[in-house]
Amino acid sequence: MLKIRKAQIQAFDRTFLQDPQKLAPLIQSVYPEQAAKLGSAGVKERLSKNMACARHYGLTQADMIKRFIQLMFQLNIDTLDDSSGLPWAMNILRWDDTSEELKIAALEKGAQTARIAELQKANN
Repeated sequence: MLKIRKAQIQAFDRTFLQDPQKLAPLIQSVYPEQAAKLGSAGVKERLSKNMACARHYGLTQADMIKRFIQLMFQLNIDTLDDSSGLPWAMNILRWDDTSEELKIAALEKGAQTARIAELQKANN
């Protein structure tokens, strides 16, 4: 049985935190239409922007940053800021004294709720 040690996972996380562009192949396979529109350089640029945004809002754990980046691709936005049109997300990111896990979970739930509202609006 293959066993991945905690040290191996931590080494991968350190590598990712130093070079988020290592996620590019995964992003390109999960979001092929966006990746095609952005091109390889565009995907890497968005990854760098998302990493900077995540760190700006206090996200430091590799898993939380990866989830944040995935959320940005799910929402199909370059990065979260006051001009992104997602005030609910900005409010969550500005929560003080809140764990990274709770912030990310709230962002994911908010994105899910926004997507449902978008689909309901399209069907009416």
